[in-house]
Amino acid sequence: MQQTAHIVIDRLGVTFSTPGGPVTALQDISLTIKAGQFVALVGPSGSGKSTLLRAIGGLIAPSTGSITVGGVSAERARLSRQVSFVFQQSVLLPWHTAQQNVELPLRLFGWSKAQREATARQFLELVGLSKFAAVYPHQLSGGMQQRVSLARALSFEPAVLLMDEPFGALDEITRERMNVELLQIWSKIGATIIFVTHSLSEAAFLADRVVVLSAHPGRVIADTTTSIARPRTTELFANTEFLAWVAHLRQQLNRSYANDTHL
Repeated sequence: MQQTAHIVIDRLGVTFSTPGGPVTALQDISLTIKAGQFVALVGPSGSGKSTLLRAIGGLIAPSTGSITVGGVSAERARLSRQVSFVFQQSVLLPWHTAQQNVELPLRLFGWSKAQREATARQFLELVGLSKFAAVYPHQLSGGMQQRVSLARALSFEPAVLLMDEPFGALDEITRERMNVELLQIWSKIGATIIFVTHSLSEAAFLADRVVVLSAHPGRVIADTTTSIARPRTTELFANTEFLAWVAHLRQQLNRSYANDTHL
């Protein structure tokens, strides 16, 4: 059965050392994300969205404050395989088939060949690619490559899925189709998802909750929710309630840009 996890971020700060001196990427961020919730992060470039995602994933240690995932530290959650990532680039091994790419983390975890193969088939079917198991990445479209990447990220059933602009490099039509497919998959797995995007429409379409970060350093300046019903289809893009929420998010984002003295 799919895991899920509650996330608590308490007064988080992240500062990096640089040749020019310390740079604060995130400052005093506190968020509580319920298990199974779909949350989108938006903000200007340089607002620390990806840094926050990596901190939640245990890849970056907090300079101040703390993060817990499922009641344990973010690093421990990562080491215990509760967390998985999907990035903008699919990062597939070109000499591996789709099946072999999905199996890769399972091989590293020491799963048996039979377990790996059965699990890879299961998740390739979940993302609609069961007929392409023996195909190599260069033979797949960009959207299909991202589906393989998603299948790989889900293969060990993480409690939290962290997605860093996973569809940002795709054309608009493919991106919309991937958004619909992601929601269908999420309805089946129920994992907690945190999704970074520069697209307000994408954030509003996917999430029930959108967190807006300010620039330099990243702070939470808005945390908004919607009651727009699920399931959602692309017809929602013409819905007045949806358009109003996108407009509200744009106002919040404009506040962030207005406060950015580096522009």
